[in-house]
Amino acid sequence: MEATRPGGTNVVLELDGRLVELDRDLLGLRTGPDLRVEVGDARVRLAGLPDASAGLVVGDAFGHLVVPWHLATRELVTDVRRVLRRDGVYAQNVIDYPPFRFVRAEVATVAAVFPHVALAAVPDALAGRRGANFVIAASGRPLPLAEWRARLGVAATQPVDVLDGAALADFVGDARVLTDDHAPVDQLLAGP
Repeated sequence: MEATRPGGTNVVLELDGRLVELDRDLLGLRTGPDLRVEVGDARVRLAGLPDASAGLVVGDAFGHLVVPWHLATRELVTDVRRVLRRDGVYAQNVIDYPPFRFVRAEVATVAAVFPHVALAAVPDALAGRRGANFVIAASGRPLPLAEWRARLGVAATQPVDVLDGAALADFVGDARVLTDDHAPVDQLLAGP
């Protein structure tokens, strides 16, 4: 983050305190005024952050290959939007496999809260031929998609497509929004 957004203050919300220790011991993690790590559940910690206090929120939480259900709901995304500044961006990493029931539902969920949403992934995944990581990006303001596409064309180790608008709506189809009352993440990731 310091390399791409210098001068910012970064807060990491991590459930596993042992992972933080491992990062310190083996990877040289150094915390300080520019980087703070708070150990605890991300949803609980997020609820304690002030309104409009972040320019970027990155969701990258997994229990094995599954995003914990309580970090995939409309209620969580609503809290993310509360924490973001007006021009802030939410970026969420999701792993899914054909027929992509989870990523479709997660995009529908994010789009239920944010007016501007895009999805990035390798073309084979977007075409339904293989599982992959997907990145959902969302904001209250238009996303800089032309700039992102140009950067991805230069920096990515393999081609990456970005879907938005009608192409994204076609990808999502009739996927159901995930809520605290209905978020069957494990079942959505199960095979056809």
